[in-house]
This record gives sequence, C-alpha cells and structure tokens, in this order.
Amino acid sequence: MSDIEKAARDFDTNELFNVVQFFKSGGHEYVRRNVPGKEAVDAAWHYTHSVGATAGFTCRVIITDSGDSTVYEWIFGKGTVFPAIEATPQKDYRK
Repeated sequence: MSDIEKAARDFDTNELFNVVQFFKSGGHEYVRRNVPGKEAVDAAWHYTHSVGATAGFTCRVIITDSGDSTVYEWIFGKGTVFPAIEATPQKDYRK
C-alpha cells in the first residue's frame, strides 16, 4: 500500500475532494475539482509520480476536502508529509 493510499483510508466516501499541484515557479493548478476520494487519490498519486514531480518542477501536491482543509500533502524531496505516516523521501535526480 502506497503512502497516499494509507493517507486516504479515512476519507469519507460521500465527500468530494480537490487536488492541487504547485510548481517550482510559484504557480499552482487545480488538477481535479469536486471528485470522489478514490479519484482524488488516483490523481494525487499520478501527480506525485509524474515526470514533473520526479524532476522537481512539481514541488507540492495536496488534496483538500469540501471544507478546503488539507487532508493530504506531498512535498518534493520529502514525500508524504501530511498526514504524518512513514514516508519515503523522493530522491532528487537533478544532483
């Protein structure tokens, strides 16, 4: 089970979520809006394992709930930082 799947165990199946990726340049993009938990988790997994994330262009990915509270956070070079679970840091291949 991946870190993001562990983090998603407590998602309310009736609630809708948003997924946002943040870029090294300072910008951000909502990549999913108002989607069920499984779709949010699948999207977050995709964006934390993408070429942009591996290269460091995507530096942060979050999932927010319908109240705009962050329920999952991934940071480049650190891995999953919220909720606090055993996270495996992602290697910076640019060095």
